[in-house]
Amino acid sequence: MKRPGAAKPPARVKRTDRELVFRTLSGKEFRIPIPAELKDAALRWTYALRNRQRWVEHDPSREAQARQAHDDLLRFGLTEEALADLAGGEVVQVSVPYRTEDEGWETRIFPWEYVIAGATRELRAKRGVQSVLIVRHLDVPRPHRQRSAPRRLAVVESAPGGLRAQYSFESESRMVKEEIGLKSEKPIVDPSRERLRTRISREKPDVIHVTGFDTHQAADLLGLPEDPHRADGLLLDEDGPSAVEAAEVAKLLNSASNHPQLVAFNTYNSGARLAPLAVAEGADSAIGFQDDIDDRIAEAFFAVFYRTWRATGWDTLEAFRKAWAALREQPRQTRGTGVVLWSARPLVGVQGAAERRLTGPSRRLPPPARPTVPLPPRVEVDPLPELNYALLHNDRGLFKTFVLRRASVHDVEGVQVDVELHVSGESFPFRATVALTGGQPSLDLDKIVRVPLTSALARAARESVHTSLYVGVRWANAEIRSQTFRVTLLPVDQWRDTKTDRIWLPSFALPRDAAVLRVVDAAQRYLMTLVDDSAAGFDGYQSLDDTSEDPAEGVDLQVQALWAALIQDFGLSYINPPPTYAQTDQRLRFPSEVLSGRRGTCIDLALLLASCLEYVDIYPVVFLLEGHAFPGYWRMDRYHEAFSLARSPLSQNSGTTAELLQGTAGERDPPWYFGRPEHYDEILGLVRRQQIVPLETVSLTHRGSFWEAVDEGLTNLRSRREFQAMIDLTLARRNGVTPLPIRSEQA
Repeated sequence: MKRPGAAKPPARVKRTDRELVFRTLSGKEFRIPIPAELKDAALRWTYALRNRQRWVEHDPSREAQARQAHDDLLRFGLTEEALADLAGGEVVQVSVPYRTEDEGWETRIFPWEYVIAGATRELRAKRGVQSVLIVRHLDVPRPHRQRSAPRRLAVVESAPGGLRAQYSFESESRMVKEEIGLKSEKPIVDPSRERLRTRISREKPDVIHVTGFDTHQAADLLGLPEDPHRADGLLLDEDGPSAVEAAEVAKLLNSASNHPQLVAFNTYNSGARLAPLAVAEGADSAIGFQDDIDDRIAEAFFAVFYRTWRATGWDTLEAFRKAWAALREQPRQTRGTGVVLWSARPLVGVQGAAERRLTGPSRRLPPPARPTVPLPPRVEVDPLPELNYALLHNDRGLFKTFVLRRASVHDVEGVQVDVELHVSGESFPFRATVALTGGQPSLDLDKIVRVPLTSALARAARESVHTSLYVGVRWANAEIRSQTFRVTLLPVDQWRDTKTDRIWLPSFALPRDAAVLRVVDAAQRYLMTLVDDSAAGFDGYQSLDDTSEDPAEGVDLQVQALWAALIQDFGLSYINPPPTYAQTDQRLRFPSEVLSGRRGTCIDLALLLASCLEYVDIYPVVFLLEGHAFPGYWRMDRYHEAFSLARSPLSQNSGTTAELLQGTAGERDPPWYFGRPEHYDEILGLVRRQQIVPLETVSLTHRGSFWEAVDEGLTNLRSRREFQAMIDLTLARRNGVTPLPIRSEQA
């Protein structure tokens, strides 16, 4: 049955003369001309997945994305029958033609893995099929090469400049060598272009494993200015960190006359350009990640891949299937958008079984030797120097680094971990027994160590306190690590305005503070007057009236009534923030403190109004500028839901191919925080279309009118340079960021 709102019949779609080919393990094949709509769809889906944190943990939003994926594939030319076959195909290979980088770029950046999986989700559920694996064939016009089993490995570690001091690749390099069992020289560490070319040309590796930083993650870590046109690539060392674009990296990795059989990128944002261009330049296969991925999960993925690849006689597809299955066992929010396998020859279809295995007398190698006695694991630990209750409350860890690493391929079980935070004579302990099994190379203990949150801890943190954190790790009745660190516990009301910590601002909005109820009670009479109805109440979005010329007028009147109460009944004034003795920190006043003292800073006032809006079920946002903050609200809940789906395309214009390819990757933000350059454009558009209303709450201190505050809020957003972020409190609550459990003195 045709789904309501589904695409028009394929015959009415504009197409080019070139084809996409979909093949399944069962032998089904479907060919469609590359649709003209694919360019816009590729940008739209790239944007949606880049911002997937908005919707990935929200079932209705995820279902809406799946319906959109289904309808898009129908629009491209696939039929319902074809989708049914793909759903039952177990493995689907998408073949895309390659001539030049500028030609057909949309077929390569399109996230086929997610879209096909989403489009077939309902069909697979009916059949009891849990998952479908997608692999990509880059149809490169070059003669087929008969390959023997690989013999040589090269590992490239690229973390130039200050990154080398912060990150270690020792365990990853050792894991790759142990699992794949090939001859290798020393890792190619922080190479320049010329040194990378020279080493690859001389060593002629059959397998190249690249680990380090892509240009986008590197820019974030190095604090470079935001650049929406930053191209995909790799960070190399040219007398300092240097961004090298994907096309040049691909040529460098193919410098040897034999060309590698596999190039594996353990870097962010390597699936759309780095990996396919490596294949286009000569490699047989390449692996990359679509966006970001947890570092230790990526390391575990490659451990399974290399071990299986070797054990199966270099069967690329089978190794990828096993590693992908292990990846899917990880939590959805940590495993990233997806891993991509590109191959120059088909791995699925008539020739697939032959092409994915390599020939030669040394096709199968024995499994790596295991020591008869397991070696003690290694512990890397570096606590955060400062902690506060807001971070602990939001499930933030206690450490910059707390990692348990295996020292050999042998499993390690029964590792005892003790962590204890001491505050004002009390102890807050954590104890657990952990293991490294199944080839798992490391375990991030920071993700599991949590101290109990109690009122005593909150009361103790009214001012900064120097205290201690004990860490102990034991295994096989032997002490591996025992150390006490000095840490500082920050005040419970202290907010850190840093890139990593400002995201927790929603916890300082307290809709249950007694002062919020006082404001709402006082606003009731103003609402009845504005609406001219003695029965009027604060009913949030229930007041929407689609028959009215302005359906959201009732929402505006509720916010206007709260504004009137704050001006007429409480007479607020401005005051500077309390001292914090730290440049990036600010002590925040809770609503009861603002009303009792009748004064607040810009962010105190923003959080006061945001708390009132949240209490009456109108969705608030907080805008952060350089040195300033002010609130806003969504006029309709459906506007908010549409925004949550993150479907705005990256570009609405017909720029050059290079411009469209650039800026399609970036760091993962939490689902309620919008601080990238393209977010500014999207948010400003929503404000201008009157879907979000900004309010300058400092106007409360000089008795400004509601609509004057709206105008000032819009003026605040005039500068892209000053814009820092918009924080959506509703999305924060939806993702578990709850108000601090603090009962004010007035409650």
